[in-house]
Amino acid sequence: MRVLRAHLQHLLLRRLLPQPSPTNTIMKCAGFLLFTLMVAFLFSDVAAKIKDLDDYCQGYPSDICTLEYEPHCGSNGHTYGNRCGFCNAYVKMGKSLQLLYMGKCK
Repeated sequence: MRVLRAHLQHLLLRRLLPQPSPTNTIMKCAGFLLFTLMVAFLFSDVAAKIKDLDDYCQGYPSDICTLEYEPHCGSNGHTYGNRCGFCNAYVKMGKSLQLLYMGKCK
């Protein structure tokens, strides 16, 4: 009797609770993939525009840097808080530092 009761409860719940459709699952996966690609494209585009670091870092090193947070990931694996911090390091390292991408280093 218990087994029959449990089986009936299971069948009833399956009918009452909405079941995810395959189309819904595919749309969620496609949306996540599109969002991920869009974010990657937007962040890679900013770093791609900065090809000449000599021009980008003209006027550095600076004694005073502002505190806004616009992370720059350097080729040494260090995250610099903003342009000023990155360019100061670029000049102090003899211009051997490269900008990998805009954002926190992973």
